[in-house]
Formats: sequence, C-alpha cells, structure tokens
Amino acid sequence: MNLQAVLKQGERWIKHRSPEMLVAAGVCLMGASVILGTKAGIKAKEVIETKARKKGEDLTKEEFVKSVIPVYAPTIATFAAGAVCVVCADRIHVKRNAALTAAATIAERSLNAYAKAVKEEVGEEKEQEIRSKATISEAAKNPPEKTQVVNLPNGNCDVLCYDDLSGRYFYSSRNKIESAANQFNKQMRDEVRLSLNEWYGYLGLEAVQIGDELGWDIDDNGYVDIVYLSRLDSDGHPAMVIGYSRPPKYIGW
Repeated sequence: MNLQAVLKQGERWIKHRSPEMLVAAGVCLMGASVILGTKAGIKAKEVIETKARKKGEDLTKEEFVKSVIPVYAPTIATFAAGAVCVVCADRIHVKRNAALTAAATIAERSLNAYAKAVKEEVGEEKEQEIRSKATISEAAKNPPEKTQVVNLPNGNCDVLCYDDLSGRYFYSSRNKIESAANQFNKQMRDEVRLSLNEWYGYLGLEAVQIGDELGWDIDDNGYVDIVYLSRLDSDGHPAMVIGYSRPPKYIGW
C-alpha cells in the first residue's frame, strides 16, 4: 500500500470518526478551562492587589475589568473552543441522521413503486405468493439451531415462531399473537403511533436497538397486520413465520 492510499484511508477514518473526536476534544478543552480558570483566579487576585498597592486605593470597576480580562482570556477561549467542538459534533450527527432518513425514504418509495408494479403485472394473489416465498426463504437461511430461541413454550398450543423483522425465534401461538396485535392496535388508536419495541413488548420479546425509531403510525402505514406463513425446520417440525403486510417505518421519536 503506497503513501497516498494510506493518507486516503486515514482521511476517511478521521471523517467517519469526526463526531467522536470532536466530542472528546470538547470535553478535554472544557476540563482544561476549569484548571485554567482556577489558576487565573489566583493570578487575577495578585494582579488586582499589585495594581491597588501602586495606585494607593481600590481599583474602579473599569480598571478592575481591564485588569482581569487578559488573565481570564485563555480560560474563556479554551471553554469556547470546547463548546464549538461539541456543537459541531452535534451538527454532523444531525446531518448524517437526516441523510439516512432521506435515503430510507427514497428506498421505501422505490420498494413501494416496485411492489405496486408487480401487483399490476402478476396480480395481488401472485404478488403475495412471491412475498411469502421470499419471507420463508429468509427464515430458512436462519434456522433455530443457529439462533438462540428467546423463550420456551408456555402452553400446549405454543409452536416455534420466527419473527421476520428481527430474525428471532420464539414460542407462541396464533391466538396469542392475534391477541397481542389487537391490544397493540387498540393502544395505537389512542396514541396514534407506537414503536416496534412496544410491539415486541406485547409479544413478550426483548427490545432491539433500532426498535424505538421504527414503528407504526395510523396516518402513515396504519395498524399492525400480521401475515402468517409456515415452514418446516431442519428436524421436520412446523415453524410459524410471522410477516407483516405493512412493515414498520421510521417514526422519529
């Protein structure tokens, strides 16, 4: 790898990590300003006392301010620089999040347009069949023996289920999932929008990292609508695949 490639890679790394570096620099500068401020206070006292002795009386307010400003200037400048670093880091995060949201919106529109075109071309029933095959295929790539099953059966009717969104296996039944969906949608009628993590709470599953940013909105993607599919696991046992006719969207909590 030549020097130019190394520099290019270093530049990309710095750009990618710039918010973390700016925050770290801001914290260090603000911490340094506290130390400088303590030292400046001692020095300012000495300066004021020295000038007062030379004058033979107390300094006026104007003289006092003119005397301490040069002493405290490094402290003020250091704190201001730290604050600028933190603000810049926040602005970078805001821009990146806005870009990600825009990219997700564009991708979602393209997917919706594609799905609509497929429905018009092959019909809604055939489109649903294609979607089901894709969901089942994804579940087959993630068999339970390679994934931790997040809970154990709790009832004679419980079967192994696969959540299409999080890729997790859990035990439940269609009745329990239908009941969870009804309760979730009932709550959403009152609150208009609910997050994916709140849905997982109804299913008895733990929250996921992006589950607070994704969810359902009555005025946008509507209520939770479950699509039930079935497949056999590697041991030949039935597993119920949980899909969503209206997947969660970014809700911007």
